[in-house]
Amino acid sequence: MTAAPIETGLKGSSERDRLARARLLRGLLPALSLVLVLLAIAWLN
Repeated sequence: MTAAPIETGLKGSSERDRLARARLLRGLLPALSLVLVLLAIAWLN
């Protein structure tokens, strides 16, 4: 058994994790901004 396939597999999974994390953040940003706006409105009232 050689280490090369394992390394490429890890590299592929880390790239996939990075893309998944970016997609998750992109999905959460509008929700977080909405929550911040609602909190600001509630605080001002």
